[in-house]
Amino acid sequence: MQGKAEYSKLRKKYKKLPDWEWLGKNFKIKMEEDGHILDQIRCSVVEKLDMMAHSIIEPIIGGGENYCCYYERGMLTPVEKEQMFEVYKVLQSLLWKSNSIAVDFDEKDAANWLIDVKEKFEEVRPALVKLCGKLSEGWGSYKKHEVETAYHG
Repeated sequence: MQGKAEYSKLRKKYKKLPDWEWLGKNFKIKMEEDGHILDQIRCSVVEKLDMMAHSIIEPIIGGGENYCCYYERGMLTPVEKEQMFEVYKVLQSLLWKSNSIAVDFDEKDAANWLIDVKEKFEEVRPALVKLCGKLSEGWGSYKKHEVETAYHG
């Protein structure tokens, strides 16, 4: 609970910071004894943003040849792929700003970044949920087409 009390003080200073509860619901905040609380929160948030960008979206839109992604790309329309690229751009922008803060930590920059994360995450969340639902349905109803192969040597 010490993290929550310390964060409450920062919310008085930076009025638009997201609620502690919102952070807990959307990002698993890991607190350590050492380090600035906003930097610790930033690290926890980055973990999830990175996972969404690089484990969910990038393999599908990037053409990586993971077995699942080969099929999943076929489950999305070109318009849906473009929408995913737009979400990817938002996440990448947040990640690169976080990298800048990691290199040269500044409390005000970290607070503004966290405020930006909340706004942008709320904007892209529906598209991410929709993507996950579409791919879940796609796998649930997928029928693999058997192709006869023959040796022509």
